[in-house]
Amino acid sequence: TGYGVFKMSQQEAIAATNDDATAAKCSAVKKGYWKDDFVKCFWGMKRLPPASPLIHRGYYIRVMAVTRYVLSFLETVGDQAQIISLGAGFDTLFLRLLQGGHRLHRFVEVDFPTVIQAKSELLQSKRMLIDTLKDHQDTYRLLGLDLADINALQARLTEAGVDPSKPTLVLSECVLVYNHLTTVTNLLEWATQTFEHVCWFDYEPMNPNDQFGRMMVANLKARRCELLSMASSALEQAERFQTAGFDQVSGLDLGQVQATLPAEDMARAFKLEFLDEYEEWNLFNQHYSVVTATKGSLLEEVSFK
Repeated sequence: TGYGVFKMSQQEAIAATNDDATAAKCSAVKKGYWKDDFVKCFWGMKRLPPASPLIHRGYYIRVMAVTRYVLSFLETVGDQAQIISLGAGFDTLFLRLLQGGHRLHRFVEVDFPTVIQAKSELLQSKRMLIDTLKDHQDTYRLLGLDLADINALQARLTEAGVDPSKPTLVLSECVLVYNHLTTVTNLLEWATQTFEHVCWFDYEPMNPNDQFGRMMVANLKARRCELLSMASSALEQAERFQTAGFDQVSGLDLGQVQATLPAEDMARAFKLEFLDEYEEWNLFNQHYSVVTATKGSLLEEVSFK
């Protein structure tokens, strides 16, 4: 039990970042950056903390990229699709997919047991969420566990009806970075060794070596969130996927991702609020990576571009 107190407090600190993400998404949706009818159900009546235009834009690009990647995956494989969302928190992706008429074989969310418990309670207490999920209990599974325990992850996914022969997408957004590199390597190798056809979308902070990066690390460390496997660049993060056995890997920073998204919608979103911190915005973009990786020819066309 020496594992006890520190381990729990660090888990709680990482779990608390879910509240930050939910609040920031709620705030951006309220401003009109993108449409999400469900996110407010997970924030409730609490007052939203102020969020800067820079934070809103960062989340807009992140949400656009992951949504476009998921839709490209579903377009490629249809209703045989499996999605495993690691560190999903209070993310609303499955609800939005159902609202859009999409059907999947399995959608599984994995997070710390405390987060999963809180999400389960909300899903069972809000009428809008109950109605949306009504006929889809077989498809949707919530698993509370620690990603460091690969055997438990595999066993619980098997119990949840995840089929290694079906095309599978793994999502990780600001998740891998909180794990030791050995855990990250094990997770990536597990994916390529378990699934015949698999793709992965990963979004993480990176580049801790300059002033902006050091400040980012220090701010999170002050909240007991240790960034245990932060890559120095998008290229370094991408190489981890390549080494683990993915066939096709792409690593971009957030600025490069922005350049691939539809210009018209981005122009609309960026007009919503005035941004005068352009230098800081450029620095922000240089400190987040998006890596996409595929194994198997079936998924080689999946892309957010």
